[in-house]
Amino acid sequence: MTEKDTAAWLGAFLRDSLLGVSAIEVDVPAARLGKVHLPLAGESPVALVDVTAHRTARAGFLITDEALWIIADGRRVALSEILAPPTFRAGRGMLDTTAGPISIPAPGAPDAEHAIARAVEAAISFFAGFRSTRVDELVGRGPVSAAVGAHLLHRRGVVAEWALADERRAALRPLTRGMDHLDGERLLAVIEELEGGRGDEGVAITDRRIATRAAGETRSVRLSLVTGVELRHETDKSSLTVLAGKHSFTIVMQSSREAAPDLARWLDEVTRLAPETRMEASTRSWPSTEEAALAAALSARGELPDAHARELCARVDVLERNDRFGRGARGGKWLSPLSVADFVHALGIAMGAPARRKVDGAVTVLDFALRRPMNARGSSRRNISVLAPTGFEWVSLPKGPTVASMRAYITDLVGATGFGISGLRAREETATDEVMVEVERGLPALERELMRRRCAYGLDVRPAELAQIRNDVVARRIAALLDEC
Repeated sequence: MTEKDTAAWLGAFLRDSLLGVSAIEVDVPAARLGKVHLPLAGESPVALVDVTAHRTARAGFLITDEALWIIADGRRVALSEILAPPTFRAGRGMLDTTAGPISIPAPGAPDAEHAIARAVEAAISFFAGFRSTRVDELVGRGPVSAAVGAHLLHRRGVVAEWALADERRAALRPLTRGMDHLDGERLLAVIEELEGGRGDEGVAITDRRIATRAAGETRSVRLSLVTGVELRHETDKSSLTVLAGKHSFTIVMQSSREAAPDLARWLDEVTRLAPETRMEASTRSWPSTEEAALAAALSARGELPDAHARELCARVDVLERNDRFGRGARGGKWLSPLSVADFVHALGIAMGAPARRKVDGAVTVLDFALRRPMNARGSSRRNISVLAPTGFEWVSLPKGPTVASMRAYITDLVGATGFGISGLRAREETATDEVMVEVERGLPALERELMRRRCAYGLDVRPAELAQIRNDVVARRIAALLDEC
């Protein structure tokens, strides 16, 4: 293969690898490239990281099919000579090359640092012989994923799931929560909306639904129910209506309005698919975590039947997905990885003993008195301490009645526990999403610790006994089990 052929192949590989990475522009328009004054001498531009406030392209990085260019000073580093992704610390960057480490300017923003690191990682992978891209994987998954790769990932502001930086992933959990982790629903991409300043708004696209969040409210619909899309443009925003009968909703795109036509094209292609094909195959797998390793070691000892080990690993998978994407849901119920007995005990640790307990068929109903009544009309966060033992903060609701207690509905699902939370005023229930937000501040840590102990001790230990084992005893048992892996 000639050097020219290799460069062309590298350019195509980099384009596919960098699609959907925030803060990086792929297939840069000629008008943008005209602002970059570099002696490219026949090199083909692949991607641009513009770190200027007004997008003047006077600072940042240009990636071509042969080199990494530092725009501010015109330095060129051949991609084949880069040994590792750049590191950024205290406002300075370092890049390790075959000629030794060189200093590069720090972009100044985490998204831009992540983008340039991903570009260099892709180039290193290419020269190491790993030449299958994430876009190739999308095409292989099914028509919904393939359409995301074809219509959306090239657009600035559309971020592929694999390209989300950890801090953005955490901030966007209110948007991405509610996925069916039991069935392996996959997040494909998000379109971030920055106009509201909340940091958790935009559009989330999975392999079976589309969701949007604005002004603290999330709406979603399964793709199988979508019948069409309507797009309207105004001076400073675009409005895209997802048509799905009584489930229809409108997405207002301001900072993200450039992506509105691409999102409309994607939805239009999805509606051309038969409804039954708008959901891709489940992708659940044995998680590679410490908890899963503990269950496997316990099974190898003969202290845990293989079926129980598989059940625990399925629950660990829900635990990890909750942590990565936000709490999952199925059939209107939130998902906990714990068994019903362990979940009830976790709520008891957090809330104290329930004031009322009722079993209604397959549903367990628990009422918990809150530390102080919640005045829903207050605007401060000082009205009620929810789950004080685990550090839950005081909460208040923007409007509505005084809420003095919380009700939890709990039911067993295969591989998880389903639950719902509501507030109580006398005998009347009221939706209290703010209470659920506070529950999310402390419950995940309890769930992880109880799952960790459950994987180390098996299913036969009662929840209360499991929680009372001293930390040092648990640590020694876990260390011994991991040594056997």
